[in-house]
This record gives sequence, C-alpha cells and structure tokens, in this order.
Amino acid sequence: AYMWVVPTYFDLAAWPSRAEKGEYFLYYGRICPEKGLDTLKAIADYIDEEIHLVGQGDPAPWKHKNLKYRGPVTGKARADVVGRAKALLMPTRYIEPFGGVQVEMLFSGTPTITTDWGAFTENNIHGVTGYRCRTFDEFCWAGKNIDKINPQDCRDWAMANFTLDRIGDMYEHY
Repeated sequence: AYMWVVPTYFDLAAWPSRAEKGEYFLYYGRICPEKGLDTLKAIADYIDEEIHLVGQGDPAPWKHKNLKYRGPVTGKARADVVGRAKALLMPTRYIEPFGGVQVEMLFSGTPTITTDWGAFTENNIHGVTGYRCRTFDEFCWAGKNIDKINPQDCRDWAMANFTLDRIGDMYEHY
C-alpha cells in the first residue's frame, strides 16, 4: 500500500511579492475559537501593534483595541492585504491539514508565525519563512523578532514547492 500527498498549487499571478512590509500583523481565516483567536487576542496585549482580522465570522468575542476586523476580502484586494502585512499570525489549535493561507503569505513574501504541528511543520520553515510556536511566550517573541525573516526567502521557498510546474511534477510522478 502506498500513500501519496500532492498539495494544492497556486497561481503566481494572484500573489505578487512585495518587498516592503510592516504595516500590520494579519490573521486571515475563519473567525472562530478553533483557529486560536483567544491566543491572538492575548498576543495583541504583548506585541502592541495593530492586528487585522480578515475572514468570515463574528469578531465580537475577540474585541480588543489592537484587533481591527476587516471582514472577508477577495480578489486583488486580498493580495494587497496579504502583501502589506508584516506577518501572518496563525495560532491554530487543531492539526491544520494544509493551511493554504499560510502558503499564500509566503508567495507574497509575508513571513508566517504559526503553531508547531500539522502542516506547519512542513510548510513553515522555522527561522527561514517565519516561526513555529508551541507556547504563548514563543508567539510573543516571534512577533517582536519577525523582522529577522527575509521576505525573499519566503517567496523563494513557496516558488520551489507550490508552483503549478512543481505540483505538476508531483502528479506526473504519482
């Protein structure tokens, strides 16, 4: 018996890379407890920077002076929101099976700060494309040290692993 995993490919035209970063931190996904919004709210106390919440759901339980709810964003506006972010925060509580949003960030040159389990162990290279965290302290440290991550390294890693050509090769091998 053989098991094969062929991940999603991404359209490069949808994710232009931006060299200038740093306007805000970003959470992009469903607004719900499973995605770690309680951890995100606590992080907002310590990094003392604006965190934009982008996605569908009720943001009311996570109201905080540093959390700005923007609602769902699609198309070119999505690429702009992603590209302007200092980093993505993904404190997901469950074992994320892929985390496509995290890979979209990397294509945009946006570093990611994630939990240290599930797909993130393969798709977030600690110290290169962002930081993987197991504790609240590590999330806070990562937020304060995200400028040590080179946006071009994020883009390069995504290009090496998730373009149509790369994923096409995986299908051909399968």
